[in-house]
Amino acid sequence: MLLELLKEVYPEGETLPTTYYEAKKVIRELGLGYDKIHASDSEVWKDFDLEYMSFAMDGRNVRLGITSDGFNPFGNMSNSYSMWPVFVVPYNLPPWKCIKDPFFMMSLLIPGPTAP
Repeated sequence: MLLELLKEVYPEGETLPTTYYEAKKVIRELGLGYDKIHASDSEVWKDFDLEYMSFAMDGRNVRLGITSDGFNPFGNMSNSYSMWPVFVVPYNLPPWKCIKDPFFMMSLLIPGPTAP
């Protein structure tokens, strides 16, 4: 839907860039810049990068984040039974890829009578 809208805005005879590199070229030709940002902008990662420079320089190393969110599987709030899925998310991917299905991995499911 968004791409269709952009196609209408583009001048007649022009086409949308099909790759990331073509899009960067169009941005540069228009005189617009872009800033490269860290996927997890926090002081902890900055300190980690300074302490372990060889790890930070090698793009093949994977940075993972762990998150969990509990819920009541039966929707009955008087029932104290809960489920806690634990997700692993790679942080050294672009933000729009981190939360997509191939990269957003459920590593653990904690069932129990109460929250862990």
